[in-house]
Amino acid sequence: MSKFLTTSGTRKHIKLENNYYSKDTPDVQISKVLEDQKKMNGGGNLKNWSLSARKELAGGKSAAFLVPIFSKNHEAKTWSYEAPKLAMVVASPVLRDHFVQNPESTEFHALNSHFKAKAIEAIAHWLRIAMTVPELRNIQLSKISPTMSNADLKDSLDLRVAMQLLGMSQYIDHFASKYQSTLVYPGPSAANSNATTLRVPHTDEARTILDHAVMPAQNGRDEVVDALAYHLVVLKKKKMLGAEWTAFLADFTNLMLSHAMKLAEARFTEKVKKERKEREKTKKDGRRREAEGGTKKDKITASDALKNSKGAHEAKPTLSKSRTTNLFDLLSEEDE
Repeated sequence: MSKFLTTSGTRKHIKLENNYYSKDTPDVQISKVLEDQKKMNGGGNLKNWSLSARKELAGGKSAAFLVPIFSKNHEAKTWSYEAPKLAMVVASPVLRDHFVQNPESTEFHALNSHFKAKAIEAIAHWLRIAMTVPELRNIQLSKISPTMSNADLKDSLDLRVAMQLLGMSQYIDHFASKYQSTLVYPGPSAANSNATTLRVPHTDEARTILDHAVMPAQNGRDEVVDALAYHLVVLKKKKMLGAEWTAFLADFTNLMLSHAMKLAEARFTEKVKKERKEREKTKKDGRRREAEGGTKKDKITASDALKNSKGAHEAKPTLSKSRTTNLFDLLSEEDE
């Protein structure tokens, strides 16, 4: 739920039905939520709260994310996106700290320039539906697909950055694998009806990813950049990268991706070596087993000849019926 606020505008809070927290003052509500988090196994993750427990979080006043938006002539407008305040406390350590220090507050000013209105709107919506769905899942990334536009990718990356800034990475930790799945086109090919086709991304896509990787990057690494880098290494091996990629990777401003590709290439080479060793070991083990099987047969044949030779001049021994090897079976047949 979003509302536009003028400079002097006010916001009417929505009263949400609840029994457990609703009768308490804001500071007591927050204290009780924090205590419940400690008691609950994995209470710091809203997904671990049952539906009934999440419904209880809907008690009391709602709170709002306030996002300033500046027009081309630098005029500021503020958009308000509402969500259950106690759900915000559970889901985000940043929001939790804010409301613990300001228990009477019903607003969070998203002043960081990396907070985008569409992203905050999506987070507020997810927090609202968290009060109603039987099983709460990670936030949806419906715009991520092999045919997505660069604008769709940017909106999704804005959401990822916003959630990371709010300490909500655990609800969007599927982003890298989701993006990785877009790097192939599923569908039939001439050779194999179940085959997939590698997608060659545009350099603009890489630029967008790198622009959004600066904030969440840890130790110079970012999962989405790593996913793109590994894919580019595969494309490079297959000679599917054009001249525009050569120029892009040579640009110093794209050093993070170039470095990630070097690490990915090392992993790729190591993987190939490991698979080659495993194949060689399998072949070697097969030859060894084959050789051992042949040697055993040769030994049995020689022993048979020796026993038969002795049997012509010596009395035949009495054989135990429990001995069932080929050698003794053959000797038993001679006794009959």
